[in-house]
Formats: sequence, C-alpha cells, structure tokens
Amino acid sequence: MFYIPVINSTNKYLLNNIKKFKSGDVCISEYQTKGYGKRNKKWFSPFGCNIYISMYWCFNKQKYFKQKGISIIITISIAEVLKNIGVKKIKIKWPNDLYLNNKKLAGIIIESCDKNYKKISLAIGIGINVRMKYSNTDNEIDQPWISLIESGINIDRNLIIPKLINKLIDSLKKFNKYGFMKFKNKWLIFDNYINKKVKLFNGNNNIIGINKGIDMQGNLLIKVNKQIKVIKNGKIILK
Repeated sequence: MFYIPVINSTNKYLLNNIKKFKSGDVCISEYQTKGYGKRNKKWFSPFGCNIYISMYWCFNKQKYFKQKGISIIITISIAEVLKNIGVKKIKIKWPNDLYLNNKKLAGIIIESCDKNYKKISLAIGIGINVRMKYSNTDNEIDQPWISLIESGINIDRNLIIPKLINKLIDSLKKFNKYGFMKFKNKWLIFDNYINKKVKLFNGNNNIIGINKGIDMQGNLLIKVNKQIKVIKNGKIILK
C-alpha cells in the first residue's frame, strides 16, 4: 500500500509510476489537489473527509478484451462492502455511480496505464463520500450528493478501506477467472432504476424507455415500444 497524504490524484500516481506496482497494490490519500472523475470532471476532495483510493490491476490482454463489464463488477463490489457495513439502501446508477437516497455517494474511474502485446494494466480509482458535510463544499459540486455522515451513518474510514481492498481483489480474481457471468445477477439487487422510466442521453441520440437491467456484457437494456435496445454508453436519469 502506498499512503500519500497529499497528492494530485491517486490514479495519476499509478499512471505515472506503473513499474512500481503489482496487481492489488493501492494508493491512498487524504487529499487530492487535482482529483477527477469521468470526462476529466473535477472530483471534490476535501482533506481527511472521504476515501480516495486507486488500485492497480493487470490482465491478460486477450482474455480481458473478451470479457466486458469491469466497471460494473467494481461498482457492485463497492456496493456490497457498503451494504455489509450498514449502508442498507445503497444503489447503483448505470454504469458505475453509487447512490444513497437518490444522491451520489461514490464514483469510479478506470484508466488503462500500460499496453503491450500480452497485458493490459488498469488504474481503478474510487471516491467515496464518508465524512464530508454540506457546509464543506461551498457549492463546488454541481449535482445532488450525499455522504455517509450526512445520511446519519457514522463509520470510520479505516474500517471501510481494508474491507474494500479485500473485496476488490477477490472480485477481480473471480472476474479474471470466470468473466462477467458471476456478477450479472447481483446487479438487480442494487439497480436504482430497475423497471422505471428513464431518459438516456447519448450524444444526439436521446432515448426514453423502461430500464430493464443489463446484459452479459454490462450494457444497459432499455425497453422502447416493446423492443429492447442495447446501450453501450451514455447517461441516464429518471423520466
């Protein structure tokens, strides 16, 4: 484990120093000066409030590209850890945002940090709002959010982190051995919008339909006029 109290980004640290790491190594920080999420969007990272962690993992390239849904199984794993420590109402919004009381609690970002003809290495970044309070943010977050403490759940971050690391390693080993099939049915437990009317934003191709879960590759299934459309990327909201 690499513990760096103040860092630009835990994912960037992995990306810039990949020769140091083996699968399962993690970087943990108290404060990210340049934390980011999907589409390089800023991830607000106040000091000592939340969990900022990135894990390095290496896959056989041929096997990895035959298997889909890595971000889904990471999100399911986080949800299971949180549920087991008492966050009973934890949900997932496809593809990889964790929600509590219909507000964002956590998110992930997965980046490739090494490519050669045999292997692909990933930096798996995770941010979980644990002790952040509404008074700390100064309106720096542009979407509804929640933290464990703001939801009435008071849990030490140091109790969550080892459980999270162990769960991620176990899930990634299973993913490497079995692929996505071991995880698909777990999605239904946590899907925040299952069987609800949603709107998908995907470039210029916006779709309204009923969320019917995911397929064996982790793609979203939306029922539109009695037909099931398979969605590989995009953003969904309740309609």
